[in-house]
Amino acid sequence: MSTSKNPNGYIPIVFTYGGNDLTYNEFLEQFYLTLPAGNGVQLGQKQYYGYGGSNQKTLTTGTSYPLTQTLSGITGLKATNATGAAHFDEALTFWASSQAASAGLNDYANVFLDHYTGGRIYLSNADLHKEAGGEPDPSDTTSRTYSSLYDFFEPYIAAAINTTDIPGNNADITDIDWFSFPITLKVWSYDFASDNGRLSETNSKQGGSGQAIYEALLQPKTPGQASNAYPCQQFPDTTVNTNSSNNMVASRLTGPTMAAAPASYYTDPANNPFPYHDFTDYLLYLSENAAALTLTGVFSGTGKSAIPDQKQQFNFTVDFSHIKSENNTYPSGKVTQISQDSYILFSGFTTTDDPTKTPLLGSKASPFTISVPWYKSSPDTSLKTVSQFNNAHDAVKEGWLTLSSTHNTGASGIYAPVEATALNAQGEALTPTTGQKVLLHLVYSLNTDPTGTSLDNLLTNGTVSVSSSGNLTCSANKTCVVQLPNHTGTNLTLLTNDKGDIYSATISDYQADPGVALGTSWTIPAGNSNLNNNVAITVTVKHAPELRNIFIQASAVWKTKPASLTIAASSNKFAAFSATLNSSAFTGSGQDSSWTTLSMPAGIYGANAGYTIAGLTGDNTLLNGDVPSLNNDLFGWVVADLLAALNAGLVGCPASWPVGNTKGTTIGGSPQDWFTSGNNPYTAGCWGEKAWQNVKFNKKPVTNFWNTWAWKLYKVPNVDAYNFAFTDRFESNILLDYNPPPANPTQSYPVLLEVIVGDSPFTGIQASQPWFDTGIQVKQGSTVAISRVSGLWTADPDTHNGQLYDADGCPNVIATQPGYPLTQVAMGALIGKIGEQGQPFLVGNALSQTPKDETGKLFLCINDDLQGLYGAGLKDNRGSIRVMIKSN
Repeated sequence: MSTSKNPNGYIPIVFTYGGNDLTYNEFLEQFYLTLPAGNGVQLGQKQYYGYGGSNQKTLTTGTSYPLTQTLSGITGLKATNATGAAHFDEALTFWASSQAASAGLNDYANVFLDHYTGGRIYLSNADLHKEAGGEPDPSDTTSRTYSSLYDFFEPYIAAAINTTDIPGNNADITDIDWFSFPITLKVWSYDFASDNGRLSETNSKQGGSGQAIYEALLQPKTPGQASNAYPCQQFPDTTVNTNSSNNMVASRLTGPTMAAAPASYYTDPANNPFPYHDFTDYLLYLSENAAALTLTGVFSGTGKSAIPDQKQQFNFTVDFSHIKSENNTYPSGKVTQISQDSYILFSGFTTTDDPTKTPLLGSKASPFTISVPWYKSSPDTSLKTVSQFNNAHDAVKEGWLTLSSTHNTGASGIYAPVEATALNAQGEALTPTTGQKVLLHLVYSLNTDPTGTSLDNLLTNGTVSVSSSGNLTCSANKTCVVQLPNHTGTNLTLLTNDKGDIYSATISDYQADPGVALGTSWTIPAGNSNLNNNVAITVTVKHAPELRNIFIQASAVWKTKPASLTIAASSNKFAAFSATLNSSAFTGSGQDSSWTTLSMPAGIYGANAGYTIAGLTGDNTLLNGDVPSLNNDLFGWVVADLLAALNAGLVGCPASWPVGNTKGTTIGGSPQDWFTSGNNPYTAGCWGEKAWQNVKFNKKPVTNFWNTWAWKLYKVPNVDAYNFAFTDRFESNILLDYNPPPANPTQSYPVLLEVIVGDSPFTGIQASQPWFDTGIQVKQGSTVAISRVSGLWTADPDTHNGQLYDADGCPNVIATQPGYPLTQVAMGALIGKIGEQGQPFLVGNALSQTPKDETGKLFLCINDDLQGLYGAGLKDNRGSIRVMIKSN
């Protein structure tokens, strides 16, 4: 981490666009800003977006804000202590006109944060929907964000008024977690001594090009085989949208909307509960071949104790002899794995900087230990609970439980919480070890997916009927939204077609109060301002709402795993029912979900493994115990040193040092030099594949005694980002400092952090562009698949309330006139053709294959009046769509 000190105040973070496909306004319309609300995130009291403008608002974590809401004038974006400079406004104005990536504007998207530690700032092309912990999970195919583009940078802002004795502001960008578009950070400073009216760029960090990272990580060697660096044994099949054990949606990984972190590699836990195999061979090799390893270093602080901030020298012996293997047989076959009781053991002590003085923690004669487990089992059993209520976490749809009796009656709305009784296999009630209860969140609704993004057309499926007091006529292509009387939070929406017929009726009854029941009806009087109906309309519910979702909201903890749950009828609101549980409903009795262990990708790949401290005495006894994931203290620093060295393949490495005073000695035999700033194996390029050439293990060449993901990223050119966890242990100045000015500044200080977003590595089609030539040649008999990965556009700003839409086109507007390339499909839909004279076909958001009987170049276009026969044609179109094109 940076050791710079932070003066008073804080500076703005301004978002600009550095790509070629969008205007700045189009960029703003398509992107969101999110600060996650995960563990360890600390947010201060003064957090704003759209700072200094009429729209300035306080920012909260876990919420996605459209960048269009974060705009304010550039001259209002002053660092808090940038005062007393007569020409500072002139400098900001000049920066906006000539120096910014999106130059020539007056207003820019921005945030002001006076304190933000332990978190990230995400930029995304969609609302991140407050994912668990505030961050999206790239491996969750059911997540709303799975098809979204997002990326992040990590600011560390620790400003404190009237003090400089704290860490300084800094930031980094990372290529190891995921990417979807490149991000560049630039620090702009102002010389308050000269006050010359110009900002100067003083530092920058550049993320990897999306295309370069894609090519480095994910291009498969041969079709159907694992990619060059993808940490899995079987390359996922992406042709079918299914979550079955043999075919998992992973389009983001194979031709990605982003490159996912190793934590989201393809797995098959149903056939093998420990599919993570990276580092298995390496650790087994070390248990057989590595001599005792000594790790030394200096760190200030232990986190807790009588000496929390004292600088101390640590000295630890690392023992791999407790790593053992076992042979297991699963449905997927036989495999050699590390046994669950394996662990890495640290044994050592700390002293002050003078090692001759009395030890601070442990001693050479009586060392304390840190053990890092391969696996951690849970001693108890509880039901898997969810903090979010959406279709992806439904207990029935996920298979947590199976309903086994009548349950499909009840008015619509939420019944929560509902107490349930857990039973054993004999039907006896179980007594929990804690005072908690099992609470179920029940959702009854007219809609099949009431928590989803779209509602059912209840008219089409017969759930409601629409009648009138006479021969009904309405205006064509109208939308009527009615707040249902006596049902708070419930809207009825009616749509008419181009003939004025009502063809759609939807009811938002997710949180209806009171619930909508069978026989409920509403009347819309004649002359509704939207419908212009000539007679009154009555909408009647013809089918009772059904139980659509069950979420386990809270759970007791038991020593015996329950076999089923039962709930009793409550005031006749719904029928009593029981539900049978399966193993996926439980946490505990398997991997302890609170731990990050070496057997998880986040353990070594993410350098975040947990550990147990033992053997400390006296005032430091309180430091003994379990630490489920890495802490930023002395103990975490020691463990992290080893994890960083394992990522780089330095431990036990037989290669010789290529440079420096240690030239000729083995890298594995000189751990004292691993983290020497500017002169270590990582900076010298002698790590990973380079360091293990010509070495064999079990008679096979070594191919993965290092972080293969990091090794591929290491070769991506012109990258200033983290390439894997704890790169900063090997490289100096990996972070970007941007300490703001103190009060009454008299020299040059940073006054603005510019975050520049580039284009994602996919084909971009402008809404104003006729028939874009993709350059892809389609041969007769072959096909390609086309899918939208980002972007919004419109073929007519006067429709859809002026809002942009995706590649499926404008909702409820069908192209019928012959001037459109394709009729009877949505206006504004993405369409394609093969060859200049090819017959247009619908693409939309996804097309699994193009027509097989045509040959020629693939062209793509928005479905619009291309010749301007009926209006402005392409001239008034806005936005763009980015697509991924794959040969089948």
